[in-house]
Amino acid sequence: MAYRFSKLPTGWTRTTGCDLGAFKAGGQAGTSIAALKCLLAVSLQADFHTRTAAVSYNDFELLTGLSRPMISKGLRMLADMQILTIAGDHAHRYTVNEVGDNYWAKLPFDLLRLRLKELGNRGAIRLAALKIYVILIARRSNKFDWTALTYEQIVEHTGVRRADVRAGLSELYSIGLLHADMVHPEDGKPAFRAYFIRGLTVADPRLGKVPDAV
Repeated sequence: MAYRFSKLPTGWTRTTGCDLGAFKAGGQAGTSIAALKCLLAVSLQADFHTRTAAVSYNDFELLTGLSRPMISKGLRMLADMQILTIAGDHAHRYTVNEVGDNYWAKLPFDLLRLRLKELGNRGAIRLAALKIYVILIARRSNKFDWTALTYEQIVEHTGVRRADVRAGLSELYSIGLLHADMVHPEDGKPAFRAYFIRGLTVADPRLGKVPDAV
């Protein structure tokens, strides 16, 4: 099944100081959520080669469900971390920077544009959901439909409390951005649990089926 995708540079997820662990919960959870949502919104709109997009505050509101003050805080956080460069006085242009390396991941263009705003903007669980979504996107191989990470690996790469991982995953399941299934390798190795990014579909003979795009 064909799909449209956008480009998310992922070097920042492997760079200390601006990795996913730097997006703190607690009193900073709202700003961290806003920052990650704004990053995804810019990436959805950005030119594939320049990584730059002109995004109005109205666009941010429609894509993320954030208020204007929280959009401003989120963008400021991304700029301070040097994940995002903001240019222009009135009609701002945003560039997603290649931090550390030039690796990138695919974002499901159509589905994420519809569903990003459905994820709430407050609390540790919503933040956990966003961080888990990003790390699963970032670690996904183009060869497969799935990403296989243990809870311990998710905690290590995101800074999410282990107690919040299940609830964060449930948030993603409930809004249709993610689903989980068992993968049964053809070489006889043990089956394992994997996570499928909805909206990105490639043929994987180890599945025995192709998951729905939505």
